[in-house]
Amino acid sequence: MKLLREAGIADETLVIVTSDHSHTLTISGYPDIGNNILGVADTSKVDGVPYTTLGYANSGKANYHYTAVNGTVVREDPSKVDTTSWDYGHQAAVLQNENTHGGNDVFIYATGPFAHLFHRIHEQNYIAVVMRYASRLGEFSPATSSSSSSSSILSSVILLFAAQLIYLL
Repeated sequence: MKLLREAGIADETLVIVTSDHSHTLTISGYPDIGNNILGVADTSKVDGVPYTTLGYANSGKANYHYTAVNGTVVREDPSKVDTTSWDYGHQAAVLQNENTHGGNDVFIYATGPFAHLFHRIHEQNYIAVVMRYASRLGEFSPATSSSSSSSSILSSVILLFAAQLIYLL
């Protein structure tokens, strides 16, 4: 956004931020307002052990906090360690070699012209349709705007992609 503002085209450039998948990370329980998102949320009514606000359905060894005691699986007490540490892996229900993709819907954040077209749950291909529509490309090229407006929008799209490539290098 800084680059777009400096170029003077932020108001005429559609910026879309999204992802192509989710992960199995969840927010559990009803932590108090102001509770650290990395902290302990509450205590389980089943095993009496506190649990963290964040948890995974599956993940790697760093997220597996269970031990066997006298033939019973016991969940480690996260209140006895620093769950806000960079090295702490939040609890996972199932041990895998790594966390897998989830099936949750992902957010679409947008600003600029035609951002209002993102207003609810959309299929992934809809994002490309909105990008073509906003850029007046493909089936939307004979739009009713002037050619100078179309070239300005296309220039903004190209600049945004170029800026992203430069950032990745």
